[in-house]
Amino acid sequence: MGADSRMRLVQLQQTGKRQFEQNIGGAKFMMLVADMALWWDPDYRKHVEDFDQHRFQFEREAAASWKKLTELGCEGFLTLEK
Repeated sequence: MGADSRMRLVQLQQTGKRQFEQNIGGAKFMMLVADMALWWDPDYRKHVEDFDQHRFQFEREAAASWKKLTELGCEGFLTLEK
């Protein structure tokens, strides 16, 4: 069974809105449009599949990226509300 067959578009009964979900290990996981865009783009999909096979590498690189983003700050981008 290919990875694509585990993803499907469902319509939520409560709101009628559409939502992607993926069946992983018998559990359903919600997929954001951004998640699906990474999956649909052939260039990014290579990275998604590589990180799926190398979870520790993903965690290490994600942590380094998050640290960089949070330590750089956002001076000049935020203004006080009056």
